Amino acid sequence: REFQMKDSYSFDTTDEGLAHSYALHRAAYIKIFERLGLDHRIVSAVSGAMGGSASEEFLAPAAAGEDTFADCP
Repeated sequence: REFQMKDSYSFDTTDEGLAHSYALHRAAYIKIFERLGLDHRIVSAVSGAMGGSASEEFLAPAAAGEDTFADCP
């Protein structure tokens, strides 16, 4: 299985700081996908071994690939 992945991390001392950093990182990723002209979906993800309270994946629907998700507008 092969895929492209880009993580984003911040170092915050408070929950409020984390929420602010998360919002900034999320907005930056949205801007990247929009500038590239890629249709995308933001879906909840499992944090895995790294842990954390929030995790999302940005998926660009494509005819090829192994990931599956339900799109319910």
